[in-house]
Amino acid sequence: MKTNTLFSILIVATLYSCSSEFYQAYKLDSTEVVFKDKKFIFENDEILISYNFWSNGINKPYTIYNKTDSIIFLDMENSHYAINGKGNSYYRNRVLTSQNTTGSETAINWASKYFNTPLIETSSVKSSNTNGVYIFEPTIVRIYPKTFVDIWGLNFIPVQFLSCDLKPASANSSKSTLVIQRDKTPISIVNSLKYGFSLKQEKNHTIVNNFWVSEVTNYDPFDFVGTFKINYCESSEWKEIFRYESANSFYSKIIIQP
Repeated sequence: MKTNTLFSILIVATLYSCSSEFYQAYKLDSTEVVFKDKKFIFENDEILISYNFWSNGINKPYTIYNKTDSIIFLDMENSHYAINGKGNSYYRNRVLTSQNTTGSETAINWASKYFNTPLIETSSVKSSNTNGVYIFEPTIVRIYPKTFVDIWGLNFIPVQFLSCDLKPASANSSKSTLVIQRDKTPISIVNSLKYGFSLKQEKNHTIVNNFWVSEVTNYDPFDFVGTFKINYCESSEWKEIFRYESANSFYSKIIIQP
């Protein structure tokens, strides 16, 4: 009995002597947004919204396409999103900057938070002649006829979801999935957008898209991530791919320390 107990302790010590990792993927369902042909879209007679949540956490833009022959005015001041009931306004009255340094290999660019994230590139500076422009965050975003804009703002970093019914992934069991009912979901998202066809927003429209996590899956990293070879001209390059990438899902890399 003592020998077996000691053997068990040694096994546990060995398993937790170094850190381990796995991936946790979260599948989203919606009552208004449809997953079809690998796209996650909402559509009415005037606009088409295309979501692609696939990232480490939620940190990607969604696309709004204007189907009409008129300019659509997106009211960012009165649009918002909520995660687990906590509301977040798209418009925050920020002052944004755009800077360019001439005679240098260094450039720092900040654009509107609605359109893209800051791009920062640094290298050696050869001179200090810098021009900058201050940009006030717009309350209205114009979407011109038959064109689209990318809207940033939906940001969320998930924590590890724990459940006795969700088994850890391993080399012997590469994945484990737990299906979750809407009223039991750990993550719910509401995206509410207001738009109209005039600056005065006299007859504005409201779109509300609801999302919730309906499945959580634990993946072994060797099953979740793969590589493929790209050949071009006389050279080649290996690229990393996610085998379970999907527009209606996002993921988190979980590292368990000893």
